Amino acid sequence: MIKLLNIYSTSFWKLIQKQPGGKDFLFAGKMLLVILMMGGAMESGAQVDGIRPLKIGDTIPEALWNMPLSATNIRSGEKSIKLGDFRNKKLIILDFWATWCSPCIKGMPILNDIVKSNSNITAISVGTEDRQKIEKFLENQPLTYQTGFELPVLVEDQHLKLFFPHARIPHYVWIDADGKVMAFTSSDALSAENITKALEMGHVKTEMKIDYDKTGPLYVVDNRLPQWGDLQYFSLLSKGYKEGMGSSNRRRVVDGKLVGNLFTNASIYKMYSYLIDQIDPDNFKNEFQFDVRDMEQLMVTPHSGRDIEWKKKYFYSFDYWNLNSAPSNQYLDMIQALNLASPYELIISKKKRSFYVLQDRNKKTNKSADADLDQSDFAFDVKSTPRHLTVYLNNNAHLDLHVINRATTTVLHRYALKNAVGITQINKRLKNYDLQLVKKDMLVNSYLFKEKGGHL
Repeated sequence: MIKLLNIYSTSFWKLIQKQPGGKDFLFAGKMLLVILMMGGAMESGAQVDGIRPLKIGDTIPEALWNMPLSATNIRSGEKSIKLGDFRNKKLIILDFWATWCSPCIKGMPILNDIVKSNSNITAISVGTEDRQKIEKFLENQPLTYQTGFELPVLVEDQHLKLFFPHARIPHYVWIDADGKVMAFTSSDALSAENITKALEMGHVKTEMKIDYDKTGPLYVVDNRLPQWGDLQYFSLLSKGYKEGMGSSNRRRVVDGKLVGNLFTNASIYKMYSYLIDQIDPDNFKNEFQFDVRDMEQLMVTPHSGRDIEWKKKYFYSFDYWNLNSAPSNQYLDMIQALNLASPYELIISKKKRSFYVLQDRNKKTNKSADADLDQSDFAFDVKSTPRHLTVYLNNNAHLDLHVINRATTTVLHRYALKNAVGITQINKRLKNYDLQLVKKDMLVNSYLFKEKGGHL
């Protein structure tokens, strides 16, 4: 469900909003800027190498049924198969995968068990990697047909990926008994219930997988936009887990300038937390305040993160572009846009707190970085920066310090703070690096996550 959409252009603007009667009101200016599809991006159907991509409802062409396909994991020892070899099956599932894709590998035994339990079904794993790499991978897996994995595996595929283009894997193509494309899904659709529905009713009970193009504004058809000089502002929040979109966090950059950010399939807390880190790298998340009725609706927990039904209810995607905002203000502007559209708001205030500030010493000691230090005392045997040191001090429960980094040095050092107890010992060791911790009272940001309609 789309929660908020704003698009402004110097030559055109289009605004969709709800009227009191519940009807949509549409205003359009001089030119058509975008067409929005709430379900995702429209397929172009453009041909590649003479092959027209197939859509749901299309019939598999005869040429594809009879095309030799390089394969392995075939009991007969053959090096190729044809899709037509399985034409007598009531359901064919093509599983596009790769050796580096963990969700793909996790789904392979599930699909294998489904095929073994029903003779009316077959599945083919489709890989684009070379034969040697795929065969070596299968040999090193407990999935190989010697231990029960019996699905044929295509290698070096150059054709099926053109008939069924996709941007993300795993990607499953369902073909019915009439040779028609029934569905495109992710691994969540691999269930006994969906198999039964596919065989008996000819459809799959799941949201179709759409590979969204995230290079341009989210949900815009084919990302057909005017020149960036025309598009000035775009803000959109949608609710629910979207198949084919993946979980991502990417900066929007135009001509080398930060103009926004994209989050997909993420919790509201994750979005706010990232934006806070950008405006306030020294924040202390253990001191965040919350005025919410159910924390599990705001952020992912170990349990909810594995629950697809939870994701469908409480995951969001947020896309923000603003070409007129200064880069230094972008993240604050994003927080304001998220406050406007989401069920929550982030309230930022100032409060006085005592901190230890990591800063440069007034007088350089000119001592070598590791002078007079026992290697066994190193807190971690890597080269670090003052920023890394700050994180180490704040995460050290024995020290119980709140440290803010204000050191200007960019020179890499080894910090020897292991077993240091108290500020006196820490500063004695930091002196070797021309650094010191100084206690100061400072005004810092305080963050309150508040559910709209909350009770504080």
